[in-house]
Amino acid sequence: MNIVEITNATNFSGGVQQVLILCEGLAKKGHNIILVCDENAKIKNFIKNPKIKIKHLKFKGSFDIASALKLHKIIRENSIDIVHAHHPYAHSVMFISSLISKNAIFVATRRVIHPLPPNPLGKMKYKTRRLDKIIAVCNAVKERLVQDGISPDRIEVIYSSTDTEKFNPDKIEKGKILNEFGIKPDEKLVALIGNYS
Repeated sequence: MNIVEITNATNFSGGVQQVLILCEGLAKKGHNIILVCDENAKIKNFIKNPKIKIKHLKFKGSFDIASALKLHKIIRENSIDIVHAHHPYAHSVMFISSLISKNAIFVATRRVIHPLPPNPLGKMKYKTRRLDKIIAVCNAVKERLVQDGISPDRIEVIYSSTDTEKFNPDKIEKGKILNEFGIKPDEKLVALIGNYS
C-alpha cells in the first residue's frame, strides 16, 4: 500500500515517537511510506529506513489551503491509498485536501482527552464523512469523542506501542543508572512516563 503519515509537530514528543515507530514498522512490512512534515521537524532526523520518502509542508494554521493543495498533489502523484494525520494542523490540512482527493482513505489519530475545538473547522474535521476512521489511543479518548458527538462505530482504540528492545527492564543495569543520577539504592523513586498536554 501507498501510505502518507502526516504530522505538523516540529518537536519530538510521545506522539511523534509513535509516528516514527509507525513509519518504520509499515516500511519494514513492505508498504511505501511518505512522511509529510515541516522542513524543521525533528522526526526526519530519526528516520532510519531509506525507503521512507520525506515531503515538506509549511503548516500555516487550520485554514492552510496552500498546504492542502500540496498534500492533494502528493496524494495524486503517488497513488496514495491511506492518509493518516497525527496532529491538529496536519488533520486540518488533510481534511481540506480530502474534499478534492476522492480516492484515498483518510484516518486521524487523537491522543488527547480535551473537548473538540469550539470553532467550526475543529468540529467538522472530526464529524465529516470524508474522515473514514478515528484512532483513539485509549478508551478515555474514545469516550471524550463520543461525548462530543462522534459515533462510536467510527472510532477504533489502538494503544500506543513501546519498543521492547530499547525499553527492556531485563537489559537495564540498575546500579549504573542509580549512579548516573546520584540515587542511593534504598531511596524510593517516583517517575512520570509520558507528558501532560
